Amino acid sequence: MLLLMIERGLPINTVLWADTGMEFPEMYDHISKVDDYLYRERGIHITMLRHPKGFEYLMFEEEKQKPSSIENRQRLGVPLYGNGWPGVKVRWCTGQLKTHLISKEVNRLKGEYQALHYVGIAADEPKRIKNEQYPLVDWGITEVEALKLCYDRGYDWSGLYEIYHRCSCWCCPLQRIDELRKLRHHHPELWRRLRDMDQRAIAQFGHNPLGQFKQNWTVERLEQRFAAEDAQISVFLLSSGKDSTMTEKQKQECSEAETMLQGTPKQNVLISFDGKPAKTLEELEKEQKRQKKKHKDRGESR
Repeated sequence: MLLLMIERGLPINTVLWADTGMEFPEMYDHISKVDDYLYRERGIHITMLRHPKGFEYLMFEEEKQKPSSIENRQRLGVPLYGNGWPGVKVRWCTGQLKTHLISKEVNRLKGEYQALHYVGIAADEPKRIKNEQYPLVDWGITEVEALKLCYDRGYDWSGLYEIYHRCSCWCCPLQRIDELRKLRHHHPELWRRLRDMDQRAIAQFGHNPLGQFKQNWTVERLEQRFAAEDAQISVFLLSSGKDSTMTEKQKQECSEAETMLQGTPKQNVLISFDGKPAKTLEELEKEQKRQKKKHKDRGESR
């Protein structure tokens, strides 16, 4: 939206961005790049809005004041401070780290000036439209088209959208498990930090909604699952004859993994190659047998 507003000569006096403090490193690089362009074209910088104490303070340290919150925590037997992990019902992070900050600043500007508030919601997001100005909606530009416009102008978020479906906070418990799998693979340093945060949450709040990262999943259990999947993939590659490029050390590691995973239910592990739909190890082995039979039948028919 901002790039098109600049190109089409729309008036811009202030650009607001709420920084949760938990964005991907690539996102900060992207914002810096956009800020440089904004300053070159319009002579202004992006105004960064941040909570004075940040996400981890709110998650672990903020004292509860409301009687209902205190009563609920006493019932659960958890400390009277810290919000715990955000959830579907209590998404405190969005309010305290984004919408409240932006609304406060917008209201301040509207009180001092005859301000017009532009919001970058796309034309295919009608449920999010409220009583504001939405240039992308007016121009009929969808979310996909908006991304393409950015890519065409050299703004690619350092490849983040080629990896993740959404690029919000890297620690968000509401993201899908396959997104967390990608986080572990592509951003191991953030994954280690997430494991530490979850261990702290469990120690502080216990196994209840405040200390629960995802339903039925702690980050440590996800780590075990992903590690097992990696080992299963290695075993599958070895057993399917795709190990021609493997070193002797890699083959040895695969053999050790195969021994370690003996007895692991094959139907419990999902594997995906080259972005194709995930299949279980059991399904992959059946498919491999079908392919071998197919090649054998072709050979006999000749």
